[in-house]
Amino acid sequence: MRYIEIGPEPYKTELIIKRLIGNGVDLTSYIGLDINPESEKAMRLALEPVVGKQRFSYKINDYNELQSSSFGFHDGITVVTMMGFQEGNELPRKMLRILKKLTSKGDLLLSEMQLSSLAGWKPIIDFYSLQPMKQFSQKICERAQLKPAGQHRIFLTPIETELGPVMTAATVIPYKLFDHHRYLLTNCCLKYTKDQFRAARQKENDFQIVKEFFSGDQTVAYQLTLRN
Repeated sequence: MRYIEIGPEPYKTELIIKRLIGNGVDLTSYIGLDINPESEKAMRLALEPVVGKQRFSYKINDYNELQSSSFGFHDGITVVTMMGFQEGNELPRKMLRILKKLTSKGDLLLSEMQLSSLAGWKPIIDFYSLQPMKQFSQKICERAQLKPAGQHRIFLTPIETELGPVMTAATVIPYKLFDHHRYLLTNCCLKYTKDQFRAARQKENDFQIVKEFFSGDQTVAYQLTLRN
């Protein structure tokens, strides 16, 4: 099995890969894809001891610019993963187009989404209130060569998409420029309902849902689909 990861995360990926190997999966190669060159070192440290140096490879690129042939030919099962809510960073039609390009017929796609759920908005507010999310906003501000003037603030608002209104979480951080207080958008992520997450994948019949998994509180969905 070949494992391709879009937007790698060392801790989460190490757990998944270890579980796969522990269950007898023959992992032929791991390919990480990220636009951030600094992520490669962390992923190598986490995964090379697990998969072996020869089976580890990494691409520093924008996933918008690649297609399935960019990863080379593989005679066997390919699993493509997009974890960490990245799917919510694009509108449904654009993300579907990207995922179609990155996968070939017979590939499995595993993705993750924080949901708008019956649990209300508190789980989403709590997630973006975590210290690592605050630090992320501060880094975005600093990269824009601006000085943060406080912690980020969280907004939830619906936006209109081809799937209908979708709730969107956004964070903005205050900064001061020429004695004027302003705000910088640091994150924006769609939060589908369960039905919207299913509809986003099945909209053009290029993917069929194989299995769905949900966190205990039903606020995070994990979706395994097959590329038709």
